[in-house]
Amino acid sequence: MASEAAENFPAEPPSTPLAALWIALIVSIFVVAGIDFCCINGSGRCACMPTYGKQILLWVLAGLGFAAFVMQALGAAAGGSWMYGYFLEYMLSIDNLFVFQLVFKGYSTPECHVDRALFWGIAAAVLLRLGFFGIGTEILQLGLVARIFFGLLLMISGWKAFSDSEEEDDPSKNPAVRCIARLLPLHDQYSERAVFFVWVPKHSTKHAAEPTVLGTPGADGDGIRLKDMVDGEDVEAERVAEMHSTEPRVCKVTPLFLVVLTLAIIDVIFAVDSVTAKISSVVGFHPDVSFFLNLSSSAFAMFVLRSLYLVVDLLTHMFRFLPYGVGAVLLFIGLKLIVSHWFEVGMLLSSVLILSLLLPWQQEPEPEAAPDFNAHEGELHLPVDGVRSILPAPQFLVLLAALRRSFFQKEEDRTRLLASMMQGTTAILASKMGLQEHACYHELCRLLGKINATHQLNELCANEQFQAWIEQVYGFTMDSLRRWEVMPNSKHYLLGFWAAMVSPVILLQDKAPKALESFIQQVTVAYVESRLFMAEASADPAACNDWDDPLEDEVLRAEQLEVLSNLGRCRYQDTAQHIMKHFEETSRLGQQGVVPQRVFEKKMTWLVYMMGALVGGHASAKANRTDTDCAPTHVVNGELAGRIFRLVNLTDQQKETSEGLELAYLYFLEQFRKVYIGEHAKQVVQQQVNERLATVLGLEDENAVLGLLINKIGNNLQQRFQLEIVVKKTLALFHELAAGINIVHTSDRSPHLIVSGRLLLKNDMVKYILSNHASPQFGFLAHSLQYGKYRTMYYHTLGKLLFMDIRDNKEAFEKFMEPQGHILTSLWQQSCQNTHLLRQDSIKPALVGLCRDLRGIGLACSSCEPYSMLFDWLVDNPKNPSANRVNLFSRALDVWWDDPEVTTPLLKFMAEFVHNKSQRITFDQSSPNGILLFREASAILVTYGTRILQRTQFRDVYIEKYKGIGVCLDMFSHALHGNYTNFGVFELYSDNSLSNSMALALRLCLAIPLQELNAYLKALKPYYYFVELATRGHMSKVMELDSAMLTSLMQSVEEGLLSFETGVQMQSCAVVDNVISYFHSQLTGKSTPEQERVRRYLQEAPHCLQKILHLMFQLVMTGEFSSMWSISRPLLGLILLHEQNFLQLKEQLINQQIEERRPKLRSYFDDLMAGVENSMNTKNK
Repeated sequence: MASEAAENFPAEPPSTPLAALWIALIVSIFVVAGIDFCCINGSGRCACMPTYGKQILLWVLAGLGFAAFVMQALGAAAGGSWMYGYFLEYMLSIDNLFVFQLVFKGYSTPECHVDRALFWGIAAAVLLRLGFFGIGTEILQLGLVARIFFGLLLMISGWKAFSDSEEEDDPSKNPAVRCIARLLPLHDQYSERAVFFVWVPKHSTKHAAEPTVLGTPGADGDGIRLKDMVDGEDVEAERVAEMHSTEPRVCKVTPLFLVVLTLAIIDVIFAVDSVTAKISSVVGFHPDVSFFLNLSSSAFAMFVLRSLYLVVDLLTHMFRFLPYGVGAVLLFIGLKLIVSHWFEVGMLLSSVLILSLLLPWQQEPEPEAAPDFNAHEGELHLPVDGVRSILPAPQFLVLLAALRRSFFQKEEDRTRLLASMMQGTTAILASKMGLQEHACYHELCRLLGKINATHQLNELCANEQFQAWIEQVYGFTMDSLRRWEVMPNSKHYLLGFWAAMVSPVILLQDKAPKALESFIQQVTVAYVESRLFMAEASADPAACNDWDDPLEDEVLRAEQLEVLSNLGRCRYQDTAQHIMKHFEETSRLGQQGVVPQRVFEKKMTWLVYMMGALVGGHASAKANRTDTDCAPTHVVNGELAGRIFRLVNLTDQQKETSEGLELAYLYFLEQFRKVYIGEHAKQVVQQQVNERLATVLGLEDENAVLGLLINKIGNNLQQRFQLEIVVKKTLALFHELAAGINIVHTSDRSPHLIVSGRLLLKNDMVKYILSNHASPQFGFLAHSLQYGKYRTMYYHTLGKLLFMDIRDNKEAFEKFMEPQGHILTSLWQQSCQNTHLLRQDSIKPALVGLCRDLRGIGLACSSCEPYSMLFDWLVDNPKNPSANRVNLFSRALDVWWDDPEVTTPLLKFMAEFVHNKSQRITFDQSSPNGILLFREASAILVTYGTRILQRTQFRDVYIEKYKGIGVCLDMFSHALHGNYTNFGVFELYSDNSLSNSMALALRLCLAIPLQELNAYLKALKPYYYFVELATRGHMSKVMELDSAMLTSLMQSVEEGLLSFETGVQMQSCAVVDNVISYFHSQLTGKSTPEQERVRRYLQEAPHCLQKILHLMFQLVMTGEFSSMWSISRPLLGLILLHEQNFLQLKEQLINQQIEERRPKLRSYFDDLMAGVENSMNTKNK
């Protein structure tokens, strides 16, 4: 047989030079490894299933490609042997991955370092196998004796797989590993990044004893943490080195280097069977070719196995009996090798047999055992067969901890459950059972937060387990905050746990545990430190972090600052001093250029945010028991504000600054305003102090304090207009200051000085802004059209201040409006020459800006006097309506109707201009101004509506059509509901303004498909407002629609009854009530055209109102309608209009109930109609 094999596979050198093959192998490995290492998972992130999937696909494709290359270069036989060896390496080396699990567990390797360790460990193992394959290939040339030797070796290895116990030895205790650990300068802390070497202070170790080989997680900038063996106990050293220490440093290897070395050594030790099997199976070639085939196939297979590690880790429970399958394979290969001298087994048959031996040893996953809870004893028995089986237990406990007090029959049961939970969580925290799993860690954090949320502090303290429990929670929290980058969202529950304890601690004072206040303070400090570490990590633009940066996420940032504001109330002065210390140090390092500019900006941004959170959180806090010996709160707040204002002055001198830092400034100013200059200022605790806040800040009085805020606002509007979000928040702060101000200062006699918004008018910056509001210095006004909405907010605020100052002084108003007047006059003159002159790109910004400015001023007109001045300014010639400057907007709309950048602000301005809010539009009885105002609104509606209905193609149907229709209907609704126009005049004097605009508005409503109405309901809410007004006072105009159109309108009302918007529901009910009341009024009396329209509609569409009747009763029966009073109003009219249909519906609803409820429901219906007559008079309703 051997001779036959030799004939099939001649042991001659290949035609292709082996040097070329080796070069191709090396180049392929380096290229694929480079793609893997740099492109797929080279950032040091914690690997996840998608990442491993990409790695597996990359290496499998590379292996198959290299197999095709081997087949092309060496022939089909060599290619088949390569694939056989590739497949055999998979089968026999997969059990090595379970040994890798023990290595990572033994060294406490962080998950973020596992992938890097696997990559370099496998690469080292491939290099070590060079010698393995070389020696084995030479030994195999000895012939039959070598085959018998290798065969017996394989059979012995297979037998050991069946006979050895299931317990695995700790790879970190391997003698070779221990020897290397003694020789290397080992640092016992993992670096924050996956590196093999780290520089540490030379004298960082206090003891000369040998460090352990077990690593502990840590961060580069947080000093050194060593576990030394002293009298058999582990002692955790204090942090002895700061990030910028000048102490001499030495280079040491991290535990990650030892992990890689262990993986390589262990892989070679456990690979004796797979190497022997491959050498014995790939035969019949020249020794150099066999060596190449074995090593290259192993290299590609091992890199795929490295990526399979995560899959095996997730499915460990399915491979519990895999070692027995591997043992059976080894027995088969050994026997095959021994008998191959007499009987040859083909590679295909061998592959089938090997696969059939492995598959039966895989185990189906067992159903997870559910936690067993004994409610009487208050005990929870947890399944402990593997970490994953524990996961349902904390999830169950979270639900159990959320039980309300009323759930328990006796208070003793609730107390017993609390004691059990405290005892259990204490044990879990002490043993750290399952906390390596992120899911278990997250659920435990939730559980601790839920226990604290459902029990008062005195209940927790009354338990004898409280002291041990709170100490474990404290230690767990501190350790979690040190590793801030791991599961950051879960830490929110831990921080909430401590934040919720602040108020009880302050309230109980001396009755609260003394250690609790210290714990809260230390947690607060640790949290502050973690944010600074986060700032440094996020400052690296090349880093790709797995966590979300709160500085980039406003919602996440607000949640974290809220927690800090609560935590800061405990030992407020100490926390403030700690943050100010960091502030001073960071400022000093930034000025000296020691830290990079981006790191400086990130840290200062966090510090400013945290200082603002402290000021805002202490607004209503009562003095703590330890605060009496410290500086008063207003003094501490003054020191915090002083540092912020000095930094603001420094950065305002720079042309460019960080957007994040500017937002942090505005956050601090907003919190400062709430405490000292806002409506919440009255809630500040009155303290008898000798110094006022202004004195602490080094200012003369409270006006100067307010001036600091106004100066920052003015500077932002002038210099920071490129930062849109900064402009938005600056204007919001400006508006809050102008809306109504309460200046508060502390003194012996008057702890609060409350003034009105007029105080702003005394500020020089405000005076300058009012006098130069349209100056080019305020760059945001002309920055871009997208900034138009900020112009509205800007002029809304200035309008409030202006009208507060001038009252009814028309000369002052005219002077203020001069910039807008020049633009309006110029545009009006061009429109008088030729309307089409307005359609120029150079005119567009001025027109849009004018509309937004006027809308802002209109929003500030809250009473009759300001509105009258604005109206007279626009309607400057009421006796000649066509010569009024207000006509400019209808002319502009006529040429710009297809551009939403113009139409939307123009329509919004007109909607505000005709809105009679707070009854601000009041004209004399002899004045025609009300009619002029309505006619202008009508002209704009007709101009825009006629054009938009003719257009059929839209790039963005919402922006270009539905948004404009919604604003247009809103404008017309305000005009209809303004109560400043006698609509009877139009019909009396044959003026078609009302009829034309009403008909066109109804056509706009019908132009919106029902599905689009539901999709864009937010923008189209005016639809239902208009329909309600039209059916209330202009039902005769509505009835001019044909039956199909009216039915379509009522179908939209039917959908409105099902809306989640309460306002839409109530308006839909009002529409039905208006329609039914009109029908009843027209069905009696003498025949009229209106009566004929009603009768015709009821005949042509008899089921429309019946469907609404059915729907309303369904909503009543299910209780899904928010306002029963609103839905009850149209029910009577619907019942009287469709009496027979109501009787059928009643029987249907009764029959749908169970037998026991039918008599009761029938009695309810009888009571509903008892004494009801067939009329719609008030008494009957």
